Amino acid sequence: MRISLVFVVAAAVVIGALAAWVDLHNTEVQPSLVLIVAGGIVLGFADPRSAWVAGVIIGGAIPTAHIAARITGYPVPYPVELPFTFLAVIVAVVAALIGAKIRPTLDEMLKREP
Repeated sequence: MRISLVFVVAAAVVIGALAAWVDLHNTEVQPSLVLIVAGGIVLGFADPRSAWVAGVIIGGAIPTAHIAARITGYPVPYPVELPFTFLAVIVAVVAALIGAKIRPTLDEMLKREP
């Protein structure tokens, strides 16, 4: 059963927005990192073909939120250099690709069981 790309994109936008909100309202990076990794793995597992799309959208929400915060003058709870926020994109894409790899492996394992 294939999940719709529209659903994956919508879910990635919601997860990314939530991770960005958490990141802008928290002094620690771990809570937003958990959302990025978990969301990437789940959406990559749900639709392996569009895993990279979900990863880019989820991870891209963090630098987008920091750029918007700088433009609007919103106070960020911790000092950060904007180029480092783009690491979130790499983390999210890797997480989504891990989820995408788990899906066919699990499907193959379930086919082998009697």
